[in-house]
Amino acid sequence: MIVRITGEVVEKSEAALVILAGGLGYEVLVNPSVIEVARVGESITLSTYFSIRESSQELFGFTSRDSLGLFKQLITISGVGPKTALHILSLGSVEELTGAISRGDLGYLTKVAGVGKKTAERIVVELKGKVAAVSATTAMAGGNTDGTADLVELLAQMGYSPEEARDAARHAMVLLPEASLEVRLRAALQSLARS
Repeated sequence: MIVRITGEVVEKSEAALVILAGGLGYEVLVNPSVIEVARVGESITLSTYFSIRESSQELFGFTSRDSLGLFKQLITISGVGPKTALHILSLGSVEELTGAISRGDLGYLTKVAGVGKKTAERIVVELKGKVAAVSATTAMAGGNTDGTADLVELLAQMGYSPEEARDAARHAMVLLPEASLEVRLRAALQSLARS
């Protein structure tokens, strides 16, 4: 089982990264926000889910354990495969998605191609209680569990626009998912200096 990968991004496509790790190149399917911030030639660390089916073997990558956890919950729903779950995760942050599921916001969930009203209803019915518990734990832990909001707030206080702050924070979170806020801030500032 492959649960985590750290390596150099050697290729990018619309839906995947090729990551060179230990002399092997791994194709890792990721959501568009990861594609946006990943840069060829830079190192990246992702939590992964290895999907094995009769006709395929695919590796899915996530910038946080929370994203991976929600992905695993989504694929337990009838009609939601790994690729559909990945597309659902591209709608927004884990906090936004769990909030939409908790509220029963079918319109938000049906924005994803392949997710109709019935599938969205199944997601809400089967996950509402589970994600509400996760959201409550997150709130008691002091808000966002991965520190993205804190990083965006710091960058905004330094005079960067909300969009610049979000993009730079996302880039830092992808590159350094387990690093301290200080290390992520330096990476975000370097990213802003290059753009």
